[in-house]
Amino acid sequence: MLDYLLKTIIVKKHIYTIVLLFTFPIFIIAQETHVITQSGMAFDPPSITVNVGDTIKWVWTGGTHTTTSTTVPNGASEWNNPLTSTDMEFKYKVLVAGTYDYHCIPHQSMGMTGSFTAVSTTEIKEDIISELSIYPNPAKDEIFVEGLKSNTELQIYNVAGVLIEDYTLNNKNSINISDFNPGMYLLRVYNIDSQEYKVLKFMKE
Repeated sequence: MLDYLLKTIIVKKHIYTIVLLFTFPIFIIAQETHVITQSGMAFDPPSITVNVGDTIKWVWTGGTHTTTSTTVPNGASEWNNPLTSTDMEFKYKVLVAGTYDYHCIPHQSMGMTGSFTAVSTTEIKEDIISELSIYPNPAKDEIFVEGLKSNTELQIYNVAGVLIEDYTLNNKNSINISDFNPGMYLLRVYNIDSQEYKVLKFMKE
């Protein structure tokens, strides 16, 4: 897909119009939930690969256990949650690419450990919330998303498909981008109620 950005420069009373051509793929993160079952003194499966934006769900089957992070990538959140008859499942949303190691605290010495690796997806797919738009575009400090509904998740990716920011908004349509590096970004908008999503492109000046 091609996008054209027109800029006008005035130099010594002459006006020049520069056409900047950007060619890049649109990245959509198809969110999935991956179930890891506590099976005796083990996690099943013990190792999986997921996409950034996916959710990991640990499910209890018996005994007293935990799912506790051992190492996580820089910028990712740690976790420590029981898996018991009163805490039968735990969900963790993956927002940073990299390898995550975890264990069960009381049974780590017995080999009750697991891991998952999160990768940035490059799968292309566009969708159906046609009334959405971003302005201004290009933008310097803030963007506004026109047409947002309540209970909406927004995720900003760079053009390499790496997650930069993750938001949950309710009728709020402004996003501060003053700390972003100049360049092209992708905003993925997902409505939790309707399960519709769309990707919008914007330029940070």
